[in-house]
Amino acid sequence: MVESNKLQEVKKLLLQSQGFEITQNSNLNNIMYYIATPYMIKNLSFFEVCKIADINNWRNHLCHGTCCCEGLTNAFFVLIYKKLIEEKLHFNSQFITDDKICYLGRDKLISKNEAILLQNQVLKTDLKKFFFEINLYNAFKYIGVILYLINHQVENNVVLEKENKKITRFLIDGVRKIFKIHNDRSDSLDSILYGGSNNFLDWENLNQVYSSLDN
Repeated sequence: MVESNKLQEVKKLLLQSQGFEITQNSNLNNIMYYIATPYMIKNLSFFEVCKIADINNWRNHLCHGTCCCEGLTNAFFVLIYKKLIEEKLHFNSQFITDDKICYLGRDKLISKNEAILLQNQVLKTDLKKFFFEINLYNAFKYIGVILYLINHQVENNVVLEKENKKITRFLIDGVRKIFKIHNDRSDSLDSILYGGSNNFLDWENLNQVYSSLDN
């Protein structure tokens, strides 16, 4: 559940998006170019966001935090506020979010509740499908963008994975079920999972999981 003041802020952004159009000269980083129907919005998932990002080569590099990840940050906004956007589409089938103002991260912080909603979207993902239908390296990069958002761009200096390790456990347990792990890398995964409150997955150490896969 998102705070009422945050919902009012989002509704204002959606109101400002009225009349926004994607032109032929657009960079096509707007998720709604690909899923602009109420049914598709309603069923949008983290997996589908990443599938679209992978096929269309959206940026996933954290060179300036999330500022360079225009497509993903707009898509994550649509993902957690899809109910409001679905309502807009029922009244206006041409409605599209203005990706210049409708995004999570980039130059602003997100609320803890928004971070929890993003985290929960990852936890709903079928990891086997995720890793085998999306370029494996990119798949980890997309998770890295989420980890950066929920660990470095949350109001009041909240570091969500430090608080609950939900993605940490979900991802490490998941890859161990799906992939063969290098014998000499298993201990490093254990240290992240069981090494105390300061050990959790973040965008910087996510490569330890990726490099542990014997694939």
